[in-house]
Amino acid sequence: MSNTVRIGNQSISYEQAKDMLFPELIPQKGNEALLSVHPHDKVEDLAVLYRLDLYSGDGTMMSARVTQGLLDAFGVSAEQMKKDALEHAPVTHPASFRSMEEVLSEMMGGMPVPTPDDGQPRLYVASTETMNRGAGVLAYPDFLQEASEKIGGNFFILPSSIHELLFLKDTGDITRQELTSMVRSVNAAEVSPSEQLSDNVYHYDGKDRVFELAEKYEARKTERQTEKPSLLGTLGKAKEAQKDHPAKVKSGKGQEAVI
Repeated sequence: MSNTVRIGNQSISYEQAKDMLFPELIPQKGNEALLSVHPHDKVEDLAVLYRLDLYSGDGTMMSARVTQGLLDAFGVSAEQMKKDALEHAPVTHPASFRSMEEVLSEMMGGMPVPTPDDGQPRLYVASTETMNRGAGVLAYPDFLQEASEKIGGNFFILPSSIHELLFLKDTGDITRQELTSMVRSVNAAEVSPSEQLSDNVYHYDGKDRVFELAEKYEARKTERQTEKPSLLGTLGKAKEAQKDHPAKVKSGKGQEAVI
């Protein structure tokens, strides 16, 4: 049985804390000291940490990162905490997956927003319903695969901020370099340094169920295409083998004839 821990003005047991847990996403770079004392999982150049949702007496929502010291006080392992967080958070902090038009319309008080022309890929916003540190939905079990099914295939992930991620279907019409340039431009001009995730672009392969840096996906795709034998090459090898081993058929008199 876990211990009860005093956090702020509240006494919380680990059983209560389970429903308060949720993952958050931050960059590894620049957070080395923080990561040294907080249980986390590394995902490419990002890190998944865990927080507790807390409410003050006046109803104000606050949150606190889960430190190793807090887990020691609870008497709970980091592995158990991570398992519980990813089991409870999708229920207590539901994911939100909406088109950019829906999100912008809501922000503008319900005003309609034009949708992309036919054939143009749509941007989707992935976050939690509160959109507060919602980029952590990346860690929710099966979330990326479900997004792939809704989008209809592979997609790029643009790290908009610690609060949300943008998903764009990989149609082959836009390059990783173009998307990276876009992300870096937006980060430099519009996103507070404290809320930035990364200047890199990521990719999700729905068939292989792989999340990775987009440049890694490109390298993996190139390697796979290089290793795949071409039909013409296979036919050429078959013809060469036939020259070395002439085919034999039975003659009409029951004797073998070489052709």
